[in-house]
Amino acid sequence: MMLIRMLRYSALLLATGMANTGAYADELTSAQAVIDAYSKKLVVTKDLDEEVREYLKGKPELTNPGVVRLDINGDGVEDVALLTKEKKSEELWLRIFLCTSNCQESTPRQLGHFDGIQYIGLIKAGSIVSQAGSLPGANVSKRLKNPAVAITYSGKGKVVYYWEESEQKVKSIQASD
Repeated sequence: MMLIRMLRYSALLLATGMANTGAYADELTSAQAVIDAYSKKLVVTKDLDEEVREYLKGKPELTNPGVVRLDINGDGVEDVALLTKEKKSEELWLRIFLCTSNCQESTPRQLGHFDGIQYIGLIKAGSIVSQAGSLPGANVSKRLKNPAVAITYSGKGKVVYYWEESEQKVKSIQASD
């Protein structure tokens, strides 16, 4: 019985990208449990470029540039978004976990190579996010019903990830810096 459980969870962990975290999916019962499971992969202050650290002085993003706690889907339960990097490949990932009785990862997003200029931040509910002007469909604006997550590429723009209620999923919009 234990072997079957271990095989089942191993397959689940590989499929969700959690194979190297040491946590079983059913053990991730809170935002803090998710943060703890990914603690060795989180982007931390010392990973950031010196200019980015200087820019972020006094801002909450400097304290923890790899974690945002929020209720992205508006269900009243704390969710969590993580900015993680793979130690060997330096690949950067955005991982958003929707939590209820346990935390399930929405589709993880590979963001390219980490070079020290990317960090995660909170966008408050009610904010208006506009698509960057240089992109097709530039007049797209969205008033956020719930808090959202922004991945900022210092000096190069930002991408906002928000909950789209009508589709019941996380979507993104390219915004200006």
